[in-house]
Amino acid sequence: MTERELILNAISRKNTPKKKKTDVFDTIGADKPNPLDKLVKRQQRKEQFKKRNITEWTTVDFVNYLDVILKEFGIIRVKRNTRLDSNQINKLYDEIANLLKIDMTNDILKEYIEWWCSIYAAQMSGQDFYLQNLSKEYQIKRFVSRYGQNGQTKEQNQLINIPVASTVVNDDILYDVGGLNLLIMKRGIVVGYKIIRKNTNNPLSALRDSLVNFDSKTLINVMNITIQNSPYSSSDFVDFMTIAEPFLQKYKINDFKLDSSQFFKS
Repeated sequence: MTERELILNAISRKNTPKKKKTDVFDTIGADKPNPLDKLVKRQQRKEQFKKRNITEWTTVDFVNYLDVILKEFGIIRVKRNTRLDSNQINKLYDEIANLLKIDMTNDILKEYIEWWCSIYAAQMSGQDFYLQNLSKEYQIKRFVSRYGQNGQTKEQNQLINIPVASTVVNDDILYDVGGLNLLIMKRGIVVGYKIIRKNTNNPLSALRDSLVNFDSKTLINVMNITIQNSPYSSSDFVDFMTIAEPFLQKYKINDFKLDSSQFFKS
């Protein structure tokens, strides 16, 4: 997937409905209801919202959609009753609408959920998640600030001018779309450091906070990408080997016993 495709996918993630499983449980206990079969059917009913047009989504659909995304980050939402959950989604809808300079739609609410998860969900791994977590004012303002008067986000406006054949996307755009985690996964630790130091007073801590979220396979990919994208400017020097070492040791990865300085121009 090209970098352009990555950004477009991050802006408007389209989850393809899972293929219906009909060959696993159909022959089990044909003469009486099977509890596993009931579980599968219940999950299928829960994800029926994916087949409907976004304009037809209800508050329950949005809650179910959020649950599907959170599951990808290993997060399980603390569930309440349907009425309270629906009220919280309606409140979120209104809060976004009040700050927008364009008309609010279901598409924008869906995009907000995707945007929020891409940036903040990884930070909540292992923590209890409540719907109220979506309604922090500074996060909503950050999301809304991306929109222009034409209804396009700043990232979308900039993408319009990128040649179709180009695989180069501005690193700042990548950071705005997917946060530091996505930036590091696609550009490596050095580029992540270069961008994050403009946005925080403690870039090294921010890098560690991102690396702790990666599994062994992702971490190996990050290290390979970081090395492959060298040489870097000496002005962007960061000892990425030392930063990554505790996380490499955690997974007993011993393939990167290198000196960071060799990957920077002298």
